Amino acid sequence: MTYNIRHARGLDGRVDLGRVSRVIREVNADLVGLQEVDQHWGLRSGFAAQAARLAEGLGMRWAFAAAVPRRWPFPAGRPCGFGNALLSRFPVFGHEVVTLPRHGTRENRCLLVARVEASGREMVVGVTHLGLSREERLVHVQTVRQRLEQAGLPVILMGDWNDRPGSPEVTAITARWQDAAAVAESLTGTQLATFRYDSRDGRPDVRIDYIFASPEFRVHSAWTVESEASDHLPLVADLDWV
Repeated sequence: MTYNIRHARGLDGRVDLGRVSRVIREVNADLVGLQEVDQHWGLRSGFAAQAARLAEGLGMRWAFAAAVPRRWPFPAGRPCGFGNALLSRFPVFGHEVVTLPRHGTRENRCLLVARVEASGREMVVGVTHLGLSREERLVHVQTVRQRLEQAGLPVILMGDWNDRPGSPEVTAITARWQDAAAVAESLTGTQLATFRYDSRDGRPDVRIDYIFASPEFRVHSAWTVESEASDHLPLVADLDWV
């Protein structure tokens, strides 16, 4: 699952991490990539450690990558800030934070890179949230691809791309890895949407959230989950090893 949780602020304006947790629990996903996560960030989320609290409640392992770190008022060494997180039912053998180059915008972005073992095989899992300008996103995807390919392992990459399928920053990834939702759409003929851009009825009308997988994985299906826990819908894919 990939899910931009908007620090757990739902469509009704309420911050409710429990709603996010219930969505994830309903799907029972093995790997969950989260974006816009507050980890001891500020008053808007009660300085909650959202990644840690979600993992604890769901019985999962977790890793956090701060795109915008926050040092005060917490002691050094505690992961604090605003950024991306990974929840995993599989063992996680370390993770790192890769800062993405800023190009003409004010907000820092990052890539979380984790090594995960599933069914006796190791993979690298990336979670990211690209920038708001196309120029910046094109720079970001080159960094993301280069860093994940360096591991020499099967790849699952999840995140909010801030653009539609077929855009240059998406095709830069699909030239190497599968877009799980696009594979599922080709099988079912149904278009998946995760975000409201120009929707007249309030329903999500575009897909800007992605799960990419290297050829070592087979895509069986993909779907979204109806929820008002965030302004994005979570995207889920059913994958297994080839």
